[in-house]
Amino acid sequence: MRKRIMILDAYNILHRTPAWRSTLAESLETGRDALLAYCRRWIQQRGDVWLFIAVFDGDSSITPGQTSGGPGVRVVFSASGQAADDRILDILTEFGDPFDYVVVSDDRYVMTRAKLLGAAIMTAAAFVNVLQGTQGTQASAAPGMPSRRHTDPDDALPSGVAHDITESLRRLWGG
Repeated sequence: MRKRIMILDAYNILHRTPAWRSTLAESLETGRDALLAYCRRWIQQRGDVWLFIAVFDGDSSITPGQTSGGPGVRVVFSASGQAADDRILDILTEFGDPFDYVVVSDDRYVMTRAKLLGAAIMTAAAFVNVLQGTQGTQASAAPGMPSRRHTDPDDALPSGVAHDITESLRRLWGG
C-alpha cells in the first residue's frame, strides 16, 4: 500500500468549521494549534495517514516557509504574494507519484484542480467527522463539534461530483 499524504487547505478548514472558527476569534495561532492537534490525534488513533501537510497563507517576511507541527504533521506557509491554494497545487506536483494524496478543502478551485492532478478530495466537514466516527464520542472531534454531520445546503456538491468523490476515496482507501 502506498503512503497517504493529506494536504490541508488549513485556513479554509478553520473558517468552514464552526468550532475552529471560534478559535480564530482568539488568535490565528490558537486556530492553527487546534487544527494541528486534531491531525496529531488522527495519526495516533488511526494510523492511516503517513503525513499531514497543513498549508496556511503566509507572509514569508514574518513566518517561516515550513515548520514541524509534531510527528507526521508539517506546517507550510505560502510565500509572500502566493495564495495557499496555489501552494497546495505545487505540493501535489513536487512529491511525485509514490504517494496517495487527499486534499481537504471546501474551495471549489482547489478541489477541481487537485482532482485533475490525481488527488482525492475531502470536504472540511468530512475531515472533521472522521475521528468522531472512529471514537464515537464528542471528545474525539474538534472541540464543540456537533454529533451530526454538517449539512449546509450551500455546501452541497452536485450528486455526480459527490458520487465521483466517494468512488475515488473508496478506491484510494481500498474500501
